[in-house]
Amino acid sequence: MNISALVSILSSLAADPFIAEAPLYIGLPESIDADLLYQEGFLEFSQLEGGMRAPLGAGVEFNGERIDPHNREALSVVFSEVHFANVPGGTRIRAKNDSQGQEVWSYPEGTRVAHKISIKTRPEKLFELRMIQKRADGTWAFGTYIPRISETTGAPLKLSLIQSSERQPYFEATNQIGETNVSISLTRIRSTTCQRCHAATSPSSHQYPTLAETGPCGFVPANRENVLKWSDGFAQKHGAVPFE
Repeated sequence: MNISALVSILSSLAADPFIAEAPLYIGLPESIDADLLYQEGFLEFSQLEGGMRAPLGAGVEFNGERIDPHNREALSVVFSEVHFANVPGGTRIRAKNDSQGQEVWSYPEGTRVAHKISIKTRPEKLFELRMIQKRADGTWAFGTYIPRISETTGAPLKLSLIQSSERQPYFEATNQIGETNVSISLTRIRSTTCQRCHAATSPSSHQYPTLAETGPCGFVPANRENVLKWSDGFAQKHGAVPFE
């Protein structure tokens, strides 16, 4: 991971968390079902590194104590993250080598990669779902969905896309983590932060010639072994091999 690049990204976010952004979410629906990942047959894949890897937000505090954004151990006590991917039926990810001999993947239009972040209550409570989707023009849509909670059951009704015209939501809540109540406060990150982080820290960032073409962070050639395990599971579930 390029730590200095990530520090720069987070520093700019902290300095002005409401900076205007282009509508990176165009192409994503405004709302989705809370169990969309399971309805549409997404499958989980493993990252190269464990623990909370992605930037969580600006000004993260637990019980009033500011948390270092690189302290994975502290973040992983309260939050968990799981990664999923899906490709449209009948399509495949194609691998080739570029002029430098580096492996590059061509993802089919409609490829979606999701990053599910949850609070480690019992059972876990969804914090947000980050989604990217390959567009027809070769760029990727980036968006973040947050749950709309039922006042009667406390369960998510739908997940709503954060619109770029809105101020990024400030999150504050107290949850029981294990035997301890933990007060959490932070400002959610913008989709542009996710995009810049992928461009700067993906172990296969060489396959993204421009920022606009930046796609997955961990669903990439450098993580081939884990993605091939995902591919085997996808073939068993859907009856089609999604990778060649």
